[in-house]
Amino acid sequence: MEIPGNLKRAIRTFRDRLDDGLYHVEHDIDMDGFASGIITTVALRRMGFDAHPYATERDKCFVPEKGALVFTDIALDGEPVEIVQGASKSGRNVYAIDHHPWRKDVEKKLHAYVNPHFTDVPSPSQWNTGFLAYLTFRELVSDYDWLAAISIYTDHCIAPWNEFLIQRFGYDKVKRAGDLLSAYIAVIEDLSELDYILLNDIHSLNDVLSRSEFIDAENKFEGTVKKYVEDPKEQAVIWDERRKIIVRVTEEKYRQINSIVSTRVSTLPEYRDWIVIVLGMDRNGTLKGSFRCQEWEKRGIHLGELAKRIAVTLGGEGGGHPMAAGMRIPNGNLNSVLSVINEVIK
Repeated sequence: MEIPGNLKRAIRTFRDRLDDGLYHVEHDIDMDGFASGIITTVALRRMGFDAHPYATERDKCFVPEKGALVFTDIALDGEPVEIVQGASKSGRNVYAIDHHPWRKDVEKKLHAYVNPHFTDVPSPSQWNTGFLAYLTFRELVSDYDWLAAISIYTDHCIAPWNEFLIQRFGYDKVKRAGDLLSAYIAVIEDLSELDYILLNDIHSLNDVLSRSEFIDAENKFEGTVKKYVEDPKEQAVIWDERRKIIVRVTEEKYRQINSIVSTRVSTLPEYRDWIVIVLGMDRNGTLKGSFRCQEWEKRGIHLGELAKRIAVTLGGEGGGHPMAAGMRIPNGNLNSVLSVINEVIK
């Protein structure tokens, strides 16, 4: 695999600028976030630094009292921009490895970063963060190639430049491991448990496949997901065959269930060119939405822009990639959200 020259230079610069002794690695709470956060943490430790991972949602990012901050798979807009600015003012260095588009004023605030959106490489969103972290520290974390492969599968970012990792282990095996870990993320109370397990107990794909608590979590989670995916039309709050739009609402409080349901529905053959939106209320009363459309180019739509437009109209935040996006609306009202979705998608 040949890495584009601009991306090589970004990686080299990132490595050269690692000049802090202590690193707080804040990563997103999906599988790509865990993979990129753990791979980065392991690499920093092997370079002789003190590094610690933290699973966190974007609105819960923090500025450490000591040391530097590393963001992995956390889109730098909204609340994270304020964190970057606050860290900069207090003399804390901020690093980032990411495949999300950022707000334009973020780049100059960072001490170093690896992001294809700023390095002119093809299909920047497809260079998912777990794979980018693996590339950044490849010689240090060659034994974590299995975790990078899982992140590629779960993020639906299989591309010509990273498919060799999937092929190395076999698609079915990687898929199985990804489903197990995604289920575990959904049902556990304390996300730091998975950080600890991935750092200390899991050393291969086979370790993932044989872990009893992952299997138990899948049994618990899959039954819930199944009822939303088997018949997407049933109980849909918006079903429009002419415009090819599905909007579903989940009632369970499982973490990441909206994105898993929207992804699985959107990958069903008959719905690949549909806009699939799955809404649900989290434990804190924030209404969250997950947007998917596998054939977004055919539809001529950018879901990140669509999610942002809907969310901003309702006082929330949204954004993401052309094919996959999300939004958060604090104290959101479902009827208001459905009304805005209908109006905007016209």
